[in-house]
Order: sequence, then structure tokens, then C-alpha cells
Amino acid sequence: MDAVLDEQAEKLAITRRISGDIKDIWALQPRFEQRSGKRPYGILQQPRFKAAYDFLLLRVEAGEVEREVGDWWSAFLAASDEGRAAMLLPQAPTAPRRRRRRRAAGERSAASPAE
Repeated sequence: MDAVLDEQAEKLAITRRISGDIKDIWALQPRFEQRSGKRPYGILQQPRFKAAYDFLLLRVEAGEVEREVGDWWSAFLAASDEGRAAMLLPQAPTAPRRRRRRRAAGERSAASPAE
């Protein structure tokens, strides 16, 4: 992002505020691929969602993103709450999370070599 913005800043006057907005919009793009669980609802809460959604549709028209993704988001926005819940993709099976065991206060100092 920074390299592209630096290159464009040579040709255009891009203020820090605008470049921050651009980075926010750009950073949301990979999140549009995540269409399962609570993730789509979280994206809707982002302050730059509408601009990021419009940019996604431009990317679909340019062929950078599959049309299915843009169509899904368009339908998701137009759907009712029940319709949105039905549209969510099933979550990919993941390995169960392993919990780390916390070391006791004395265990850490005993494990490190004495100096």
C-alpha cells in the first residue's frame, strides 16, 4: 500500500487523512472473502464499509475479484436479517485450538539458567 501511495503522491496531492482512508478501504478488501460466521456482520460495522464495498464492486468489474463475491455482498446487503443468516457460508472445519498452559510464577525462574 505504501509503495503505491508514494508513487501516486508524486503525481497527486494526497493528504495524510485521505491516505489513511485509502489504507482503511484497501485493508478491508481481503475481509470480503470471509463470508462465514460473524465476520460479515463485523465488516458491516466498519466506518469505511460503504466505500470499501464500492471499491470491491470496481474490482469485480476490473476482473480482479470473482463476480460471485460482489454478487454475494450485494444480495447480503439487500437481505433481511433472516435472509442474511441463511446466506452465511458454512465455516471451514478447523483443528481444535490448543490451550497453552500458564507457567507458575516460580516455574519460569527455575526453568531459566542461573547466571
